[in-house]
This record gives sequence, structure tokens and C-alpha cells, in this order.
Amino acid sequence: MEEIQRVVKRTVWKSFVKLKGRLYKACVRSVMCYGVECWAMKIADSRRMQSTEMRMIRLMCGKTTRDRLPSAVLRERSDIEDIEEHLRGLRLRWFGHLERMKEMNLTRRVREENVGGRLKRGRPKKSWEDTLKDDMKRRDLRTDDAQDRGRWRRRCKQLVDPGKPG
Repeated sequence: MEEIQRVVKRTVWKSFVKLKGRLYKACVRSVMCYGVECWAMKIADSRRMQSTEMRMIRLMCGKTTRDRLPSAVLRERSDIEDIEEHLRGLRLRWFGHLERMKEMNLTRRVREENVGGRLKRGRPKKSWEDTLKDDMKRRDLRTDDAQDRGRWRRRCKQLVDPGKPG
């Protein structure tokens, strides 16, 4: 009897992949992405986030890398968009908030402040502005678009076509 209950429980749990995806987005992803809109995202950070997310998605779907299923198929089954696109949307949403703030707001003044001093030799580290410029270029946005809040929100939530170079 216990064996039957265990098999039924395992079978039923495996069939709720979309529900697990919604739980993942609400609980796990929100914790993983907390404060990420303020990071200067490096390639290594992005890869780490993507590999962690794919490991969790494979676990939710009951699949391993040996099953040789493409990530896109698993994402579609669980109804989870790419974490890189999600992070891009979060950064752009935060930028929209900053742009609509009043000129005298401390957060906006700190962001616009230039720090003096000499730069180190070599290539400068990737800044938040550099990451943001890449995000805006990918979504075909301009800085002054942020003043129209409704339009900005729609454009930030819009997913980019994976086939489009950028």
C-alpha cells in the first residue's frame, strides 16, 4: 500500500511542471534576483545564474543532462523565460524609476555624480551604465523613453527575439 502511494505521489508531483514553474518564479527566482538590478552584470555572473536556474528547471521536470533535452524545451514546459531576459527587465525597470525621480532626489544625484581621481591602467571594469546601455540597445530603448511610464513598462516586459543579434 505504501509503495502504491509513493508511486502515485511521485507521478502526480511530476505532472505539475507548470505549477512548479510558478512556485519557482515566486519563491526561488525572486530571492536569486534580489538586488540584481543594481549590479554591473559580468559574463561569469550571468553564466552562473543561468546554470543554477537550468539545474533547478531540470530538477523540477525530473530530467537530467543525460536525457539530452534542450533547455528551451524544458523552459517551455515549465513556462519559465530565460533568466538573462528577466534580469534585463529588472535593470531597465529600475532605470525607469531613477529617470522619473525628481532632480533633487538623493538616489538620482548619487547615480549622476562623477567621482574624480585617476583611473588605473588597463581596461576599466564594466560599470552598471555599460550593462544598462547593452540592455537598452537590445530592447531598442532610449533614455528619454523612461518618462512615459506605461510605455516603458511594456517595453521592459517585452521579451527579445532570441534570433535577433544583440
